[in-house]
Amino acid sequence: METALNVSGWVSIVCGTLALMVGWIPIVGQVLAGVLGTIALAATLFSLVGHTLLALAGKGSWFDVALDVVGIATLGIDRGALAGAKGASAAAKSLGRSARARALREGIKAKPGSAAYKKAVNNAWKQANRESGGALRGKAGAEAIAKAPKGWFPGAQRMADAFNPKLIWKESVDSLKAVKDLSPSNLRQLGRADTWSGVRPGLNDPGVTSLQRSLDQMSEGLRADSAVKAATDVFETQTRIWAGSTAVASTTDLLDKGKITGEIGDLVGVQGLGDGVWSATGIKDATTTSNG
Repeated sequence: METALNVSGWVSIVCGTLALMVGWIPIVGQVLAGVLGTIALAATLFSLVGHTLLALAGKGSWFDVALDVVGIATLGIDRGALAGAKGASAAAKSLGRSARARALREGIKAKPGSAAYKKAVNNAWKQANRESGGALRGKAGAEAIAKAPKGWFPGAQRMADAFNPKLIWKESVDSLKAVKDLSPSNLRQLGRADTWSGVRPGLNDPGVTSLQRSLDQMSEGLRADSAVKAATDVFETQTRIWAGSTAVASTTDLLDKGKITGEIGDLVGVQGLGDGVWSATGIKDATTTSNG
């Protein structure tokens, strides 16, 4: 059991890290990140169950259980923050569309109600659609604005959905099903220069990258609008929450990996980190159970 848990711990951190590293890749990045993230989640759940059983049997540490709980909790926070970022992005684009259409309508010289006026209004909305990068329209746009997060908190419903086991399971299954998109025709597109146009490598979630690109499609004039800027500021806040949560999960897990901390300790002249930082500090020993 302990060997399996050790392997699952490494699988979780390696797959979780790789999921962040491949998200920027065109065509295949989102699929690969989804699959790797699902594997990391499964490994963390396995670790949680295994560590809990060992602790209950007097052969493990409750601190290991706590680390697994932190991993699951940060996953939920990540999901909530990403949902909040998505909501803020949709609101920003819808606000920009409405603001631009309103400004263009105010400049129409034709008589209200006339055919020329109706045509000018229609053209105004078309231009607003283009400049907003394809914002949600009508009722959907109004709902996006009304339900968008207003600050650091993504929203009660988003957080509830983020920790909903059924939704997590569904998204995990969908991520695995998406492997079919790694078809030869899609993979061949990676050899085309235009596929890589504007692509910037980096550690990020493919969802965040996609939302940022969507916001970048808005014209500079729209992004300068006060209401749009407020919504984009919320988007940035949500992405920072996601980044912070991800950093906490990765750091707490890495500090438990003796092979990594031991090597780093040797490089900087700090001894005793061969079993991980948490063991070196005595926290693990203090929470280790014993059946004897």
